[in-house]
Amino acid sequence: MRRRLRAAGASALPLYGASNHGETDALVDLAQRIAEARPAPPSLWRSLLVDPVPEAVLDDGSGIWLSSACTSGSHALILACAASIDTGGPSAVIAVDALSAIGVVGFARVGATTSEPARPFLEDRAGLVVGEGAAALWLAVHPTHWPAIVGIGVSCDASHPTDPDPQGTFLASAIEEALAQAGLSAAGVSGIIAHGTATMKNDVAEAAAFLKLWPGGPPPVTSVKRGVGHTMGVAGLLNVIVAIQALKDGVMPPAVADGATIAQIDLVRGAPRPIPGGGALLALASGFGGNNTAIVVSNRQA
Repeated sequence: MRRRLRAAGASALPLYGASNHGETDALVDLAQRIAEARPAPPSLWRSLLVDPVPEAVLDDGSGIWLSSACTSGSHALILACAASIDTGGPSAVIAVDALSAIGVVGFARVGATTSEPARPFLEDRAGLVVGEGAAALWLAVHPTHWPAIVGIGVSCDASHPTDPDPQGTFLASAIEEALAQAGLSAAGVSGIIAHGTATMKNDVAEAAAFLKLWPGGPPPVTSVKRGVGHTMGVAGLLNVIVAIQALKDGVMPPAVADGATIAQIDLVRGAPRPIPGGGALLALASGFGGNNTAIVVSNRQA
């Protein structure tokens, strides 16, 4: 679906948007309202093909609204970055996800949820807490504005419909791609804003990917999911925003949890962790189907 965000008196701004649910919630709502209708009315078939979210909030124009599970927001950001580089002009990215019955039940059915606060990368973690949220970024190509996105990597391990590759091989390759594009070695990364869902399988896969690139242990790692929950399609874009703000503030936010960590993870806890001047942060996201994104944000002005 092609849309363009418009402001009064301004030219159209290409918009790249994302959500994790879209038509699935519309289908649930319609199914509850329509009692065994035969044949299915046009509105039901339409909801199978058209995501109602962008139709409701965006004006006509160009751009893309997409869904790729919990990497939706970061994939939309990657498309927006490409658009700005191609045209030399600005673009915008937005991701929204509201609580969804299908989303909550889906995570519960695969044993990924807990009723307790999330505990990313801790030995006693029990699962994720589903959240909701929205995030947006305005992007432009500018030689002097920092922090900036300087490297992007993507991969898909496709090893299982819902489980990540336990060896973290493809996530590691996405990180390597992002670092190569940024012109950085692994040693040049000051910290990692991890996907960090606190599920048994995701955290192990991420840790395995880290140890492939940092055999002696990765740089400081944090996750915001104890504070905001797993915001699904928003999570990847939110992590990039956290990385940008962390570089502006000069500190990484803590993961807000105590306990023994897994796999040599240096988890930021207690107080914010200072970031060395001129540092670069890695923002990650992973999703069902094996999607992985890695985005490097740098503060080279420091």
